[in-house]
Amino acid sequence: MRKLSLYRVYGCSTVHRNSIIGLPDNRVAFLAGSYLVIHDCLTNEQRYLSFSAIEFLYISSSGLLMGIIDRFTQNGDTRIHIYSTKPVDLLCTIEPDRFGSFIGITINKNDNLLMILHNEPAYMITIQEMQIEFDEQHKFNMTDLASVRVVHGFVFNRMIKKEIIPHVAFISFCPYSLNLFCATGSALFKIYEIDNQNVNQQTIHFRAEFYIFTCHCWLDVNSILTATNHGHIFWIQDGSIRSDINLEESITVDLHFLKKNISNENSSQQSMTLKSSSRINTLEYGKILFYFFF
Repeated sequence: MRKLSLYRVYGCSTVHRNSIIGLPDNRVAFLAGSYLVIHDCLTNEQRYLSFSAIEFLYISSSGLLMGIIDRFTQNGDTRIHIYSTKPVDLLCTIEPDRFGSFIGITINKNDNLLMILHNEPAYMITIQEMQIEFDEQHKFNMTDLASVRVVHGFVFNRMIKKEIIPHVAFISFCPYSLNLFCATGSALFKIYEIDNQNVNQQTIHFRAEFYIFTCHCWLDVNSILTATNHGHIFWIQDGSIRSDINLEESITVDLHFLKKNISNENSSQQSMTLKSSSRINTLEYGKILFYFFF
């Protein structure tokens, strides 16, 4: 009997967010069915990692760590695999815990804190402290640091006069800080600060329950851009909405003004006009892809 083996993969699955990520040394990693394909763009060689069903793919801001969430049972149980990228080696596997299935991960800029987002209804966030030695042996150690419950039940939306349950869609560490992170989603926008083993929520000066936030990105320690499902981009600084950009209308966005207020740099002001007929590049599920030219 002949035995079949995987020879080459053509094409990428796009069912989940971050279906393709960049790796160091001119490589990319992308999803293809139950495989994660490591493709060398110079040599055109491929390496394959097999999983049950990949739900989430992540690369740290340093490019040294890669995270994979894999669903391995029909009941939806998931586990996390943390890999080094130079070379691609498995560092650890995190099995399901008492807080439920994993749906998201993010790593801070120093690669020493791993944040894990658990499934509803509480959307618990647990934070692990990692100690990694990037040598030939890749010594790895991880300890529990802190945890926080993001959703505490219903919130009342006065616009529609209904109680709704917030949902978390996206989490991220601030790339300009070691201890700040943000969680956004349906009727939810929260910023937290890690203080030793405590997680403190910062004050937000607007009603998050009025919006469905689909994604966000950091501009600075105290500045975030976040998008809604209705085509709005909010510039949030110090917990307050500083600007509301409606992509469905003709607008003028002063990019140098944004940068000047964030970095206090003196630059000549330029503006970019977006017409309602302009085509905005969007990601799957309505997530907006931002392009900033500074």
